[in-house]
Amino acid sequence: MKKITRAILLAVLLVMAFSGFKTVENRSVEILDCQLTTSEANLKILPGTRYRQNSVSLRVAVHENAKTAAEGFRKVELLQIPAGGITFRVPLSKKLNSGQSYKVAVMVDEIETGNREIQWTSLKVQGTSSDDFFSRKFRPITEPANLRNQISARAIRSRL
Repeated sequence: MKKITRAILLAVLLVMAFSGFKTVENRSVEILDCQLTTSEANLKILPGTRYRQNSVSLRVAVHENAKTAAEGFRKVELLQIPAGGITFRVPLSKKLNSGQSYKVAVMVDEIETGNREIQWTSLKVQGTSSDDFFSRKFRPITEPANLRNQISARAIRSRL
């Protein structure tokens, strides 16, 4: 009876001891944050526990109501990522609606550790992107244009 009690206590202690330990996942990069703009996804990347200078493929899929709204792909060469991290822009295949929330899935394809997926359930599209800046139609500011038309070279020469 004492042997059975000791065996059960030993088994319970072993289960309690090993249930508190977690295996360390070896990853070359960690993705902390994702921000959406109308034409791109910005991913904040940190070096992982098994950081080596190789390449990683990032596939971004943006879903809206179980349909794929946009996709993006970028192959990243991991060359001396700073400890504070770096932000990578992944261009998307289609424009997203500003102010709308989407579900985003990022698939990280690593050579050594395999594939893994990171998901965000509700990311809101932020205002504009750099692409929108160049597509705007710029109009001249009226005050400098009026000032420029008031000054004439003949008036200046006559006063001198």
